Amino acid sequence: MKNLFLISVCFLSLSVMAQKTCFKNSHPDGGICVCDATYVMNPQGNVCCGPNAVWQDGKCNPCVKNAHPKIQKINGIDAAVSCEMNNTTDTASNFVNDKDALGTWNSVDFVDTKDKFTPDQKQFKGPLTLKGLTFLDGGKMTESWWTWTKGAVMHSGDKTTSKYEIKDINGKKYMFFEWMSGDVTIRHKQPKYYVLVKQ
Repeated sequence: MKNLFLISVCFLSLSVMAQKTCFKNSHPDGGICVCDATYVMNPQGNVCCGPNAVWQDGKCNPCVKNAHPKIQKINGIDAAVSCEMNNTTDTASNFVNDKDALGTWNSVDFVDTKDKFTPDQKQFKGPLTLKGLTFLDGGKMTESWWTWTKGAVMHSGDKTTSKYEIKDINGKKYMFFEWMSGDVTIRHKQPKYYVLVKQ
């Protein structure tokens, strides 16, 4: 009886420890932590983001309008790796205008995170692969494989969605554009950012 009691106590302790090892909005299942209903795991397997959100810039960020988390299986777990549009070919019905984005933007830097950017102090030492972006009326761009809506640029070939953000820094507007390279789409790393200024 004493041994049975000790076994029960040990089992209860292990169960409590298993509960504690899991993080917010997750629960143990078969020796691993899985997200609760409606939540999705980040690629690193240590954060559960809420509905329609993905892990970016060290926090859960919601996908833009008419987009949803792209789910891939990583180490046996379904993880949200990026946002993708509900229908990348139907730009007209998904389009939301952004007058601040319209026009041509020229690349000035490439940074790991948005807070690494310092005006007049270029961080990236090599040549910039992306020279610029031009946002046209109606969600079109100069490159036929790209379309846009407020807050996002969609690549029809890669099936990716890059979020953009326009910030005012020292009285000048800068666009921070997610670069969806193979490091992001294949190796599931966090996206880096091109920084652009309007021409």
